[in-house]
Amino acid sequence: MVIPPLARVLITMLAWTGCYPRPKGLPSFPDCRAEGPSILVFWHGRTLMHLYFYRNLDVRALVSRSRDGELLARTLVSFGFSLVRGSSSRGGFEGMRGLLRALKSRHDVTMAPDGPRGPALKVQGGVIALAQLSGAPIRPVAWSARWAWRANSWDQFMIPLPFSPGSIVWGAPIHVPRNLNEREKGQFQQQVTEALEAVTGEADRLSGRSH
Repeated sequence: MVIPPLARVLITMLAWTGCYPRPKGLPSFPDCRAEGPSILVFWHGRTLMHLYFYRNLDVRALVSRSRDGELLARTLVSFGFSLVRGSSSRGGFEGMRGLLRALKSRHDVTMAPDGPRGPALKVQGGVIALAQLSGAPIRPVAWSARWAWRANSWDQFMIPLPFSPGSIVWGAPIHVPRNLNEREKGQFQQQVTEALEAVTGEADRLSGRSH
């Protein structure tokens, strides 16, 4: 299958020709890792450059068992990720168990909480349950590029253009108590949604992206 190798070349080229500096006064990913394993979350439509940013760091990535998920899985492996297969719609229990094992072994995990089928920009309950069961914090993260192409898809998947100024922003960790009722779970879903909106907006601002 030629798509994953080509995707790796494309993503690496976009990263090398672009500029994604660490924002002054904001933490870097190594700074975040020093605090212990976390659940890195980002919007599904902004998945692409995270493959490069976390390459060869032994991060565990949740990938669905769909056809598109298989292509993503092979690309992730080429960047040095370890995989956890499953999703909210297919293999959910298996995926949750794999993520819990990874966090217990002190590996960071990453997932798009509005995937794999949407609705876009809406945090689903799986990431809240994972934080409850593992005790690991949720850390929102976003990248942006001043010049980018957006796909006509449910998540408006973003691909930066070569030589585009960009930015990546990590947010403050969100700690979720183990015991929550349904109303409180909904409140944390809203909190994570708002945190993702905030880091995405900040990344857009720093990169000079206009909407």
